[in-house]
Amino acid sequence: MRIPNLGWMYYKRFYDTSEQIQGKDGGIKLSFSFLKFSSSESKDSTVKKRIIKDNAEVFGHRSQLLYQERLTSHKPTDFLAIPDSTGFDLVTTYPGLLCGSGYSHGISSETDYKLGFFFDHTTGLPVIPGSSVKGVLRSVFPGLYENEKSERYRFVRWLITQTNNRISVENLQVQLLPNLDDDSIDELENFIFRGENKTGKQISYYHRDIFFNAFPVISLSHQGCFLRNDYITPHINRANLALSPFTNPTPLQFLKVLPKVKFQFQFKLSDQGGLLSIQKKHFFKEILLTLGIGAKTNVGYGQFDDDNPVAEKIKINNPGDAATQVNHPSKPPAPPPPPPVFDFPKSKPFDRLRNGDRITGTVVNNSNGELLFKVEVEGEFQVKSFKYASSSDYKPGSKAILDFVNKQKEKGIWMLMVKNPKFHKE
Repeated sequence: MRIPNLGWMYYKRFYDTSEQIQGKDGGIKLSFSFLKFSSSESKDSTVKKRIIKDNAEVFGHRSQLLYQERLTSHKPTDFLAIPDSTGFDLVTTYPGLLCGSGYSHGISSETDYKLGFFFDHTTGLPVIPGSSVKGVLRSVFPGLYENEKSERYRFVRWLITQTNNRISVENLQVQLLPNLDDDSIDELENFIFRGENKTGKQISYYHRDIFFNAFPVISLSHQGCFLRNDYITPHINRANLALSPFTNPTPLQFLKVLPKVKFQFQFKLSDQGGLLSIQKKHFFKEILLTLGIGAKTNVGYGQFDDDNPVAEKIKINNPGDAATQVNHPSKPPAPPPPPPVFDFPKSKPFDRLRNGDRITGTVVNNSNGELLFKVEVEGEFQVKSFKYASSSDYKPGSKAILDFVNKQKEKGIWMLMVKNPKFHKE
């Protein structure tokens, strides 16, 4: 059985004008001749509408070919796994993953895709470039943010604490990450992303950390299929921006990786820079679980769940929890992380919330394993309740710091979605 190259299908075959398909009214082909017709004449307008209608059928047929592909038939591990690399698996969450939207794609047809998509050139599978993985990981460090270095140092230390909590909860045989001061964080950043040692000397490429493409391993749902369409609906009134909220939206179709698709992230890491290679791996994993990757992460795309079944059952929320330390044979045990300083965020306007913002919430209801929060955000909305393991410990009135994920309108009511509550324990 021939396995199609999906990248070739998306960028080349999708616009093939020689292939005929069986349409509702007989055989039809894709045509671009409508571009030469003037819509001012009724005859041309009728022909143009017919061609656009036929094109919609062709695009719909070819889209279904993409949606019907099953990941296992492409044997991604055989072609994309890097020998002797280390890494971890993460699973996409709703609404999915969009990577490569900056590439051009699309013609004047509502049924065509308006955004690009990144495919591996050889296998045709959707992959996350290693350069993108490296860029997301570097974005947490202070080197690129001259005006907010103190916040970045604090964020890195918070991520280290979260990493240690995850290591302890999952009972991994890994030495906990050490507490890094500002200079140590700079040293780690320079080694990983600039290839420099403590003295600023360039390190050989054979001893640097290397980032490879992340690739889909298996689809855990949708009968093994892993691609589907989605829409964004911008509504901008270019004549009068103040009227944009009242302007009819323009649906723009794009391709995405479905939720519940397992991706394998892979690296070659060294024991230099201030962290062991296995510590770097778990640190990178925590960063990706926190920030996500790809386009439109501010509205929920590109987010992942841990593939570890233990991590799915036990939520890591309080960075102050005590952690069981496992000794590494080559290094003395690191001290346990200090308890966090709970600096509850101030109230923020609803329309200025962005993915990753932290907001203060107070439990107003706790039943059937679900928590409902009242948050300190200015505006009219409701907070969506969500399942949270061992939530019986948190009574109404308990305060927590929440990670804002997304907001959407349901039956005319704005709903606020949050995750990862970090409770303040007296």
